[in-house]
Amino acid sequence: MEKNIKILLIEDNPGDAYLIKEQLGEFANFSYEFKNAGTLNEALSVLKEQTFDVILLDLGLPDSDGIRTFLKIYNKNPLIPIIILTGLNDETIWSYAVKNGAQDFLVKGQTEGRLLHSTIQCSIERKNLAEQELKAQERVKKVLLDSLNELVVFVNPHLDIIWANKAALENMKMNLQDAAGMCFKSAPGINGSLSEYLQLEQIFVTGNKKSGEFTSKDGRVWFVQAIPVTEEDGTIIGILETCREITERKAAEKLLQEKQIAEVANRTKSKFLANMSHELRTPLNSIIGFSDMLYEQAYGELNEKQLRSVGNISKSGKHLLNLINDLLDLSKIEAGKMELNYKNFELATKLNMIRNLLTPIADQKKIKIEIDLDSKLTSILADEDKFVQIMYNLVDNAIKFSYENSLVKIGAREKGDLVEITVKDSGIGIKAEDQYKLFNPFSQIDSFSSRKSQGTGLGLSLVKEIVHLHGGYVWFRSNPGEGSTFAFAIPIKNNKGNSGHVELDQNA
Repeated sequence: MEKNIKILLIEDNPGDAYLIKEQLGEFANFSYEFKNAGTLNEALSVLKEQTFDVILLDLGLPDSDGIRTFLKIYNKNPLIPIIILTGLNDETIWSYAVKNGAQDFLVKGQTEGRLLHSTIQCSIERKNLAEQELKAQERVKKVLLDSLNELVVFVNPHLDIIWANKAALENMKMNLQDAAGMCFKSAPGINGSLSEYLQLEQIFVTGNKKSGEFTSKDGRVWFVQAIPVTEEDGTIIGILETCREITERKAAEKLLQEKQIAEVANRTKSKFLANMSHELRTPLNSIIGFSDMLYEQAYGELNEKQLRSVGNISKSGKHLLNLINDLLDLSKIEAGKMELNYKNFELATKLNMIRNLLTPIADQKKIKIEIDLDSKLTSILADEDKFVQIMYNLVDNAIKFSYENSLVKIGAREKGDLVEITVKDSGIGIKAEDQYKLFNPFSQIDSFSSRKSQGTGLGLSLVKEIVHLHGGYVWFRSNPGEGSTFAFAIPIKNNKGNSGHVELDQNA
């Protein structure tokens, strides 16, 4: 099968042109089709209208001479193999031409037809291999760019889209065939408003890349870049634009910033509460002390109305002092300044002490307090005062929200390396939708119940935090009308963990 090869023969000598055609005509399996140009200008005109497989170039032409002839042809048509065929047997010219893009350099009169033929075939083969390699590189680039989540678009100086990757085309809801040639400003997706933000015309003038954060009309945030692409001489031939969505990152940054602001505010609040608590406790202790002395009639006898008033002063002062102490404890915990004083103590003794302390309050509602202690449990290692504070809060709450003539039961048992303490009542219980409020500071479940039973809403929050400091955890279960069980577990010995979580018993 004949192989048709189109050759542009740039030769001003008719005899030399005829000889070249005759030499190549000897190869029957190849059909050489010649187009002859006798001047440089004629050759350039022909190249504008036609394509060729190879160019045979004589350097000595009527309107151009020497290596400049090659450079003018090559710069206009770098993809067509050029074989220099000239009478100038100059090694300097030969070396320069080959280094700068010529496929080969042959000398007239010293070149047989077979050499010329094989040189043409090798040049075409090298060109084909180079094109295949270029196509392979383009395929790799396309696969890489299409795998990016970023939007990538290349535009020319007229702002027409030359190429776009898969992500950009999906954003435009177009294929590449339809997008190519479209003005970037009028393209769908984010491109129109993005073009205004980037001011692409100015980049073509200044040559400076531009980057920044851009918010599209749908509220999404993008990090965008526009990078000018230049020729070797510095001429800008286009702009490569990339857009990466950073909406989630910006939201995370905002949350982190808000968290940091909240933490600073919380530390400031804790410091303020600690200072205020100290300032308030001093005069309050005086009020309580003097009112108790008056109630005991240390300064003289009081009538019944006066005794009742002084008793109310003392009672209200002690309630306020408890609130201040709770605030101080909470602020210390939040500031990370609460320290635990560990020591061994008898568990039964402390539980009985709590029962004795709260029995007068329980008696007012005819509530009985029972203790069920595992016989294997004797002593534990914990902060004794903080343990009492935990138990007082839990048992006091159980009494407050229990019905009259009911039972509050305190249980204690071993659970591995932990001691688990439970406080169970048969009171009003807690609705499922209110249970999330339980361990939040200043939260009270029901305003009506809160009015009936005094409280600050800090008790359970302090219980959770103190148990956490011991390396333990808190759990509860509750059903409306059936009562509640609150429990905590801490190490029997001082093996402080890092639990501190709150669990809802699913077996309620």
